[in-house]
This record gives sequence, C-alpha cells and structure tokens, in this order.
Amino acid sequence: MDVYKYIVLGDADVGKTSLILQWIDGTFQLKPENIDYKSRILEIGESTIKLQIADTAGQERFRTLTSSYFRETDVIMVVFDLTVAESWKNVTTWIDESTKYANDDALIFLVGNKIDLVEEEADARLVSSDDVQKYIENRGLAGYLETSAKSGKNVDELFMGLVKRLMDRDAGVAAPPPVTKTTPAKVEQVRKRRCLLF
Repeated sequence: MDVYKYIVLGDADVGKTSLILQWIDGTFQLKPENIDYKSRILEIGESTIKLQIADTAGQERFRTLTSSYFRETDVIMVVFDLTVAESWKNVTTWIDESTKYANDDALIFLVGNKIDLVEEEADARLVSSDDVQKYIENRGLAGYLETSAKSGKNVDELFMGLVKRLMDRDAGVAAPPPVTKTTPAKVEQVRKRRCLLF
C-alpha cells in the first residue's frame, strides 16, 4: 500500500480543519475541535492508497512538527480565507517556513477557502484571483483551487486531484503545468482569467 502524506498550513480560522473533516467525514463544523492527524484509505484502480493528513491548527502546532515529518511530506497545502486579506498576506511566511524542511519534490498547493461567502456576495472577496495566479507562477507552485469547506465545493477535487498527481509522479509521468481553478465574482473577470483543471 502506498502512503501519501499531506500537511495543511495557514492562519487560524481559514478553515483547515473543516476542509479535512469535509473530505474525510463529509461533515462541516463551524468551530471544529483541533485534530492532529486524519487518514483515509482509497482504492484507485488496482492501487490501494493511504492518505495521512496532518492538521497544524495554527502556529503553535506548526512548531511542534519535526523537520523529519516535513521531509516525508508529499503535499504542503497552504490555505487562506478569500474574505480575509491578512490570511493571504501570510501565505508567503507559511510557504517559506515549510520549505526550509520539505523535500524538493513536495507539491506546494494553494487553497482559497470560503468561496461560498464570495458566491453569496461578490464584494466579500478580498483576494484577487489574478494576484494568486501571478503568485503561483512566480513561486513555481503546483497550483491553486478555490473551495468551500461548508458546501464541499471542490474539496474532493482538491484532495483527489493531488493524489492523481502523486501517482503520476511515482509512475514517472511528466508533471502537468500549474493547476488553477477559480470562481469569478463578476462576469468581466471571467473573460480575462485562465482556468485549468486537474
């Protein structure tokens, strides 16, 4: 059985634990209790995959993780809140801290959470999708997806899409270009935005 390890980073209250619980259990909790690890067994074709997901639950938990854990991590998922600009500003800090220890082949993937709030009210978006696109290109990141831990939108696509990328990596398949998927708040934004899927 292949084992893939994910670690989920980001500011407090961006929805890290909620994203994990939505994918593992199919549930949403507004204020979930912090978890350390969750796992899920997947049957994909003839392969059995075990996903181990570490929830940092903020800066204090992040500091307790050993450098050896980061070296074994396949995916570093950095989550920010689309309605909180400060959480986007702190993305660089989370990435820089994690890459001090991570393997060079670890996938670093950005997640803009709480898209449900943006869909309810376009003015709630405080992080430009264009800015995120430029950022992942400049930093050479694996991609970006906008999700809702509340509704479940794109959550399965997020976790399963990355599993497929890891399986392709292990099979020697060339890495695809960075993946981005955004939910535009205004029609005019659609015309100028490039959206790629897994």
